[in-house]
This record gives sequence, structure tokens and C-alpha cells, in this order.
Amino acid sequence: MARIQILYTTPADAEAFDAHYRDVHTPMVMAIPGLKRLVVSKLNELSDGEPSDWYMSAELHFASNAAMDSALQSPESKATDADFETFAPKGTIVLRHADEADNRAPVSRAESARGRGEDVLRALWGEVFTPAPGTEDFMNVTIDHLFGDLWSRPNLAMRDRSLITIAALTALGRFPQLEEHLEGGLNLGITPDELKEIMLHLAHYGGWPVGVSGLNVAMKLFERLDQA
Repeated sequence: MARIQILYTTPADAEAFDAHYRDVHTPMVMAIPGLKRLVVSKLNELSDGEPSDWYMSAELHFASNAAMDSALQSPESKATDADFETFAPKGTIVLRHADEADNRAPVSRAESARGRGEDVLRALWGEVFTPAPGTEDFMNVTIDHLFGDLWSRPNLAMRDRSLITIAALTALGRFPQLEEHLEGGLNLGITPDELKEIMLHLAHYGGWPVGVSGLNVAMKLFERLDQA
């Protein structure tokens, strides 16, 4: 969000300043077209009790840089500026904070986590799954972070990540997820013989029951897909 920040120095008559800002200036500020929010904070004392260099901060928030630029050209804003000159203490400064995101070029699909994640899902399983009711947030994080950020990193090929995932799921005994990733591996071009070899390898490093259980999951999948 774009904003204008005014830092007021300490006025000679704080009571008169507060009254003018509250009764005259604030209604003028609130009339500026496109203003989303006005945030006023007293700064005359820091949190540790020490005196501050500033008496008050006022922030005018706008939805975008374009909205802020348009508002500053309005008659209401010019009237507010004229009033500001009549009561602002010497040394008051005005800061303009542009919304940096507003100036960024549109992100392409390949540059977005969601686009990358969906591409990985299609490579593994041929589609992007529709989340079950109540699981939308979980699936959004899974697609954006797990598949969009992690699986899409350049240092390992997708095929390599699939082999690593299959080995990890087998060793941990996560067999429902293992079946899904075995099918995903097949879709990436990993052969049934290569998957059987993984189970034989894991039987020696993770324990014989681990390898046997993983092989059983794989053989049932091959039978279902008729790829044995």
C-alpha cells in the first residue's frame, strides 16, 4: 500500500496544535479522494521514557501508487496542503512511501510458485487435484511451497527428486503416499525394474521388512497399471 507520512516537530503550543489538527485539518484530510486510512500517532515520548525528536506522525494510506498520485492532484489535497502551511511547526517533514510491489512487472507463470507447482503436479500425475472441502489451505501451501519451491529447485532433476521421495517414503513406512509417488515416478519415465531395485537396496540399508513392504506396494501398483 502506498502512503504519505508527515512527521511533525514539537509545536510551540501543543494544545492549540492538537485542537487545530483534530477539528480543522483531520476533516480536510479525510475528504481527500482515494484515501483508505489515516493513522495518527503521538511520538513526543519514546518507549523508554526519553523525549523524541518528533511530536506526532500522520500516515495517509492509499491503495496504490497511482491512487496516491491522483489524490495528491485533487482540489481536496491542495486545500489540505494550504491548511498544513498555516499550522505545521518548522522542521516538519513529509515522506512519500511508494508501494514497491505496485511497480513490479507482472510475474509470469514460470516465475510464480503456483505455476511451477502445478507444472510439477501435471508431470507426476497428469493433473492438478481439486482439494477436498476443508483442505484448501493445506493444499495451497503444498502446491506453492513443496512443489512450487522445493521440487522446482534447479540442483536436482525432477526424476532424481522422485527417486529420493520414493526411498524416503518407503523407509518411513508411508505407504499410501508411496503408492502415489511410485505412480508419479512411472509417469516421469522411471521403469518398474528401477523401482524394484530401490526396494532391494533399501532392504539392506533400512531393514528387510522395509524393502519387502515397499516391494509389495510397488507390485500391487504394477498389477493395477499392468506394467509389471
